[in-house]
Amino acid sequence: MNKYQKQIFKGTLYALLSGIVWGICGILGEYFFAHYSVTSGWITSMRLVIAGLVVLVIAAIQDSKKIWGIWKKKRIFSLL
Repeated sequence: MNKYQKQIFKGTLYALLSGIVWGICGILGEYFFAHYSVTSGWITSMRLVIAGLVVLVIAAIQDSKKIWGIWKKKRIFSLL
């Protein structure tokens, strides 16, 4: 398998996984609506928090030094 075929395979795999995760999120959202008194804002917030944590974990696995690199520059704090 050459480099181009690997990229196509990875992209297809990511597309399939994202569809599966989208479906699971919908099912979990319906479950929370049916069994708990939650709002759509709460569900959206939880989805974003979990997605952010997943992205941070993936980034930490790939290169953990770059995650904390943003906090090393003092001028960045003024932007935050």
